[in-house]
Amino acid sequence: MKVWLYLIALTAGVLLIFGALRAKPILASSQTSQRVSEVQPSFEKDRVVSSRASVSNAGSLDFGQIDGSNIAARSALLEELPEGDHQRDLTRELLTKLFENDPPSAAELVAALHEPLNMQMAAALASLWGEKDPQSAAEWATNLPPSPARTHALLSLCGDWAAVDPQNAANFVMNSPAAEFPIGGSLTSTGAFPSNALAIDVRSQMLFIIGSRWAVQNSGEAIKSLSQSIDGSDRDSLIAGIASTLAESSPSDAATLVASITPGRQQNDAALTVLLEWGRSDPEAAANWLKLFPSGEFRDKAIQSLTATLAQQEPDSANSVLLDWPVTDERTSAIRYYLNETLDTDASRGVSVLAGIQDGPLFQEETERVAQHWLMQQPSVALEWLGETDLEDSTKMRLLSAPGLAVPSPF
Repeated sequence: MKVWLYLIALTAGVLLIFGALRAKPILASSQTSQRVSEVQPSFEKDRVVSSRASVSNAGSLDFGQIDGSNIAARSALLEELPEGDHQRDLTRELLTKLFENDPPSAAELVAALHEPLNMQMAAALASLWGEKDPQSAAEWATNLPPSPARTHALLSLCGDWAAVDPQNAANFVMNSPAAEFPIGGSLTSTGAFPSNALAIDVRSQMLFIIGSRWAVQNSGEAIKSLSQSIDGSDRDSLIAGIASTLAESSPSDAATLVASITPGRQQNDAALTVLLEWGRSDPEAAANWLKLFPSGEFRDKAIQSLTATLAQQEPDSANSVLLDWPVTDERTSAIRYYLNETLDTDASRGVSVLAGIQDGPLFQEETERVAQHWLMQQPSVALEWLGETDLEDSTKMRLLSAPGLAVPSPF
């Protein structure tokens, strides 16, 4: 599944979390939840001193002596290290070792850390725990108090959750306001995290992931559920996710879904996702759908996206789509973009689409550009073609006299 190829860019740290998503079952475990909630880390000064010496001298932690009584001391020591890869790697190493022995003790470590380390480790623990015991991982994450660490953990788990229980995963997110998914920042005077655009995007992204996983299992069931009980922006986010998956097997159905999304950024992003997939399997059908888009900045962007896909396919696909494009200015722009994408690797591909440029001076300019590249790549074939063009002999001579080009001139 290529879901995260179409994810919303939030922050660099959040994007790294999406790569950890894997489809695993999630159930419920009250016993583990109770154990985690009762954890009260204790700080032992003598252990900090001995642990500091271990890290300073050896550059790593003595995992053989780890137990539940010294986690707070270890976490305090780790946070004394300079922020960076070394600190993060040592903490992840300790977290993994703790998790192998006793997952709740790993949760205790995450609870003892501070930002930004606790956010990184919350996501890491959610990934580790979801593989081994998804029911406990889900209950741990959903019962954490709203905080950036909880947000990162849930982002790491929501795909796994949705893979086996999409309805409840969707309900959990939809019943949680955006303010409960902060990425960072401080509490307000009322003790709550502010509800901002970033938190709204995080919530929307979770629903997108859930929708995409839901469609893998049963797209019909997902669509039916949406039509019965969900509307507004939540529905749009879920539909966008469903469409991103459905586009791989049935792009025409995905296109119908996209049309039902509220006009705006989310619909545009979903349309580009469907167009990308459709263009790979049936570029002419994708082009016909694209012709229905209203003119403007987004349509121009979509045409460029489809053209980039055409540049990766057989030349015949580009010829049939680009030469048949009905709007002159759009066709010219698409052809020039296509040339930009292909000239450096195979200039011969540009020959057949030049006919779509109706502006005389521009046609000559692009013909010369194709000739310049093709003569460097396949001199003898390009020379024969150049002789058949309507370019003036002086122009042909100039092209053949380019530095580094050893082609005898017949003109």
